[in-house]
Amino acid sequence: PPQPPPPPSPPPPPPAVNAWSVVFDGVDEKMVLPLLDNILDVSLWVMVDAEQTSASPMLLDGRGSNSQEGAVESFFGVSVIGRQWVALWVDGASAAVSFESVPRNLWVHLHFSGLSRFDGRLVVMGEAGLEPGDACLKGRLSEAYVWGRSLNAAEIAVVADGFDFTLIYNREYANLWAAFIMEEGSGERTRDHVGPGPVVRYATLLNGPIWVKDTPLESGWRPVAIVPSPPPSPSPPPSPPSPPPSPPPSPPPQPPSPSPPPPPPPPPP
Repeated sequence: PPQPPPPPSPPPPPPAVNAWSVVFDGVDEKMVLPLLDNILDVSLWVMVDAEQTSASPMLLDGRGSNSQEGAVESFFGVSVIGRQWVALWVDGASAAVSFESVPRNLWVHLHFSGLSRFDGRLVVMGEAGLEPGDACLKGRLSEAYVWGRSLNAAEIAVVADGFDFTLIYNREYANLWAAFIMEEGSGERTRDHVGPGPVVRYATLLNGPIWVKDTPLESGWRPVAIVPSPPPSPSPPPSPPSPPPSPPPSPPPQPPSPSPPPPPPPPPP
C-alpha cells in the first residue's frame, strides 16, 4: 500500500538571544531575498545612518508582478516611494508613508503594509537587481519578515515589541512567508526560518557586509504570539431572583366553644 507522506519538518529552535546584525556600507552592499509568492506586508528591524554615501539610497525595493496590476512598484527610498506601500508603521505607531518618518542613527522597527499581493524578489538596503548600484543604503539590519496578509495595529505592535515566530509556525492564520533573523554571525547568506517544506531558503548578502554583535531587542524571543488574545468569555447570565418566602401555615381551625347552658326557669309564684 502507498506510504503516507512524511510529516512536515519542525521549525529550528530559535537562538538563545538575538545578538547579531549586519552593517551595510551604503556603496554596494545589500540583502537580496529569495523569490517569494503572495507578498503583501514587510517588517524590518533597521538602523539608518544619518550620513549617506548615495544621494538617493533605497531601503526596500523589489521586482515583482501580479495578474491585476502587472509590474508592482514595491520600492521605498529617499527620493521615490512605490504605490505598493499604502501604510507605514514606525515602532508600532502609524506614520506618514515617507522616508522622513524613519529615524536616523537609532534602531527602529518598520512595518510596510501593501496594496496587493505580488510574486517576486525583494531587496533590502539597496535597489533591486543582483548588480551593485548607486542606491544602496548605509546602516544596519537585524531582522526581516515577509507576510502574506495585512497585519492589524495590535499585531504590528506585538511584532515591534519582539515575538517568538516559532509559536505561529505552520499556522495558516499567521501567513508569515519568510523570517530572516540574521543570527549566523558570519558568511554571505542568512537563513529563512519559516520557509515551506524541507527545502531551506536563504537571502544573499551581496559584496561582503560586516556582521557585528549589535541588536535592537534584548528580549526579541519572548513567547508572545502575534494573534491578539481571544476576547474574554461572556459572563453567565444572572440567576433569576429567588421566589418570595412562603407565608407561615395558618393554624388549624379550633372547634367552636360550647354554648352556655340556658338559665334555670324562674321559681313559681
